[in-house]
Order: sequence, then C-alpha cells, then structure tokens
Amino acid sequence: MIFLSHNYKDKDVVGPIAVSLANRYGKENVFYDSWSIKPGDGIINEMNNGLEKCKYFFFFISENSLKSGMVSLEWQVALNKSTKGETKFIPIKVDNSKQPTILIDKIYIDMYNIEMQQSLQQIIDIIDNTDSDIYNSTYSNVYYELKIISKSEVDIIVKARRFIEHTPTIDVSFSNELSEIDFKMIAPPNQNSFASMTVSLSGKVNNFNCRGIKSMSQDLTPEQPLYFKVKNINQLEINHLQVWIVNGEKATLLKVNN
Repeated sequence: MIFLSHNYKDKDVVGPIAVSLANRYGKENVFYDSWSIKPGDGIINEMNNGLEKCKYFFFFISENSLKSGMVSLEWQVALNKSTKGETKFIPIKVDNSKQPTILIDKIYIDMYNIEMQQSLQQIIDIIDNTDSDIYNSTYSNVYYELKIISKSEVDIIVKARRFIEHTPTIDVSFSNELSEIDFKMIAPPNQNSFASMTVSLSGKVNNFNCRGIKSMSQDLTPEQPLYFKVKNINQLEINHLQVWIVNGEKATLLKVNN
C-alpha cells in the first residue's frame, strides 16, 4: 500500500501524483482519501487500515500539512512503523516550510526546488527500486497575469504557483511583424533593477513570430515573479498574443490568470 499523507489544501499538487500512481499500481494500492475514504466510512478507522497495510508512506510537507492535527497523527504513526522496518517513510517538501526536527536526518524529495515531473519520477523509483519511464503530470506550475496599458502596450507577469523554475526561457508570440514588437524584462515593483543577466531571443513558436528572454541567473519562484513589457513601437495593436515557457525543444502554452 502506498499512503499519501497530505492536507486537503494541497490537493492541487497531490491529486495529479495520486492519479499517476493509481494508473501505474492500481487505485486499490494507493491510499488517497479522495477515493480511499467513502461517505459513511469512519475516517479514523479507514486511516488506521491504510496505515496498517502501508509499505510506502509519503509525507507531503507544507505549511498546511504541518498545521493539521490529522496529518500529524498519520506521519507520527508511520514514522514509528518505519523505525521497526515495517514501512518506508519518505518526506516530500512541497513548499519552503522546515521539516519537523525529528525528520531532519531523513532524505527527502525536494518538490519545491525541482519540477513535479522529476518528483513523480523519484517517487516511482523509490517504489520500484529501479529506473523507470516518466509519467506525465497534469499540474501546471507556471502561469501569467496580463496588464493592458493600451492597445499597443501590455505588461506580463509570469508566476510560479508552488515550485521553483530554474532559469526559465519565456517566449511571447504574436502575429505582428517581428520588427514591430519591443520586448524587454523590467524590474519588479519597488525595485530599481533585477539581479539577472538575460539574453533576448527571437524566432518562431506555433507558427507565429516571437520574442523571448532566457533568464541566465534569476529563477522563477512563488515569491519572485518575472516581469516583462511588450510594446508595438508603431503604436498598433498587438495581435494574437500568447505566452510560452520553453524547455529544450518543447514550448508549453501558459494560461492567463487575471
């Protein structure tokens, strides 16, 4: 049994992992409260049954889970079982919260500093005790906000929901002529500059012209978004504006959240 200990406020992160594990190992072998505890079931009783069968206990550490009495009960019971060799206890760091002192010596999966795909792969490798194929995750860590200054000028704020994106490449595509569009990284509010060297890019994405920036030293974090200004130098409308994050040869379209 694979037990996923988490707080309900973190289901946006844990849910996709639970589904991926259920697809691989079978839903009956993954204790995830959304399907393991049904209406009318006794929560404590079902949790106890899951912990008794548990071979792999994954504790998703976050500000939310550390404040939860139920989650605390789960991981303390599982930790006791792990000292007897009855289960494998693996902490997973979801945000920048500190681990409980008693878990300091535990090797953990640092989901906060690596992308979800890599974290999922590490979970699978622990269970299989071998290398295996990477399963796709449906969680979208990066999105952007759009501030319209005028028809010919917009500000774009690219944000990370949960995890760090290391030195990302951000492309903005449009159907205007490439020479019309000025695209630059700007300092965040209340800062005169940003601590990052960047390289301007231009080319094509999704058959549209694009301009972009690869951050050379500044990571994208929940606490530190990236700010861009896009402007049509001819004061004409910017057409078919889209924002992408690029990883190697793969460009992923970001969702706008205004």
